[in-house]
Amino acid sequence: MRTPEHKKAVYQAWALKNRDHLLRREKKRQLTKRAQCLVSYARKRARDHGHAFNLDSFVSDIQARIDAGKCELTGIPFTLDCGKRWDSPSLDRIDPAKGYIMVNVRVILHAMNAALGNWGEATLLAMVSAMRSLQSLRRSSSKRAKKQDAS
Repeated sequence: MRTPEHKKAVYQAWALKNRDHLLRREKKRQLTKRAQCLVSYARKRARDHGHAFNLDSFVSDIQARIDAGKCELTGIPFTLDCGKRWDSPSLDRIDPAKGYIMVNVRVILHAMNAALGNWGEATLLAMVSAMRSLQSLRRSSSKRAKKQDAS
């Protein structure tokens, strides 16, 4: 009788020999079933952190939102290549306290989701506004310094 450890060792040896095949298969799955992958990740996060979750019956709706091709918050187009990139789609909880329920998720850029964190849009907008003000101040200081050097 084969033990679970033996089965695991056999699979690991097979996976090592067939690494390229598995990578191609995973890339294809992520391209054609992106919503299923995101919902699967969200299910795990919800379970791990005790959040509400009801997205399993909405995979096709989420896939349609991904297929629209643009971030629902910025309008920037998604890149649907394999893996996490700054411009790959990500499921965002609009109100982090409400969990992964359909009325509380949107499909946005991975980088935007990371920037929002648990703080939300208001905090992010305040930080961007402060950053722009500081950049503007630096540019005007730099221009004044250049004028003084030219005089």
